[in-house]
Amino acid sequence: MKLASGKVRQVKVDWADASSGFTLLFEDEVVLLLQGMMSKSGVARKLRIGAKVVDRVISGRVCQALINQPLAAVKQLGVDETSRSKGHTYLTDREAKKVVGLSLGKDSDAVGHAMIDMEIRGADRQKVKVVTSDLSPSYIKAQQEFLHAADLVFDRFHLAQLMSKAVDLVRRREQTRQATNLKKTPLFVAEVN
Repeated sequence: MKLASGKVRQVKVDWADASSGFTLLFEDEVVLLLQGMMSKSGVARKLRIGAKVVDRVISGRVCQALINQPLAAVKQLGVDETSRSKGHTYLTDREAKKVVGLSLGKDSDAVGHAMIDMEIRGADRQKVKVVTSDLSPSYIKAQQEFLHAADLVFDRFHLAQLMSKAVDLVRRREQTRQATNLKKTPLFVAEVN
């Protein structure tokens, strides 16, 4: 609304969010198309907007949903990234099986920002007893920095991957005769549960 002085005053309306340049109905259409399994680029083409605009709409909706979803005490926290190339870090409540914090980046600061998301929603980091993560040095640093009282547990996928690499290294040495004492020994691999 333009005032007599020439200044513009923003007015709150029921059909749009002040932080968005689109109507709620338009944003609903973006969400529905994505829920219908259309790709982000497909949604952008169909609605004649940029893919970054689709990202902003989705990010805004996710943030709003997280704010409106209070958390109980989180005792077992999982730390992981959604996509190594995109660099999103997320925290999960391993018992409730839901996302409790989200942040851009893959470093320890990203974990700190995701923890702020978690705490805004009512969870207390002091109540976290166990942190599960991969072997990322930044996630180990984050656990020591932000959750030092919690036990750190590495996820079994990455541990099994390390064991597999170690067995493969021994096998290669045996084949090249660098370790003659292991020549033709039976291979035993423990099952990881």
